[in-house]
Amino acid sequence: MHLLEADVHPIHIRDLLGHEDVKTTTDIYARASIKMKRRVLERASTNSTQPSEPTLAAWRQDRDLLAWLRAL
Repeated sequence: MHLLEADVHPIHIRDLLGHEDVKTTTDIYARASIKMKRRVLERASTNSTQPSEPTLAAWRQDRDLLAWLRAL
């Protein structure tokens, strides 16, 4: 797990452990740690293409929205 967390490719880990198949290495030994899960989620959140939420000032500047809300 320490090697995976250090971004060592599973093929190299397989060779170090002397396994024939990389699937044997990943199925038996490799489990995502909390540290790895956090890193993946952080990468995904920084690559997000979702627009950011509008600020309160932006809502206050939308006169059509304010008029509509007042009419409710």
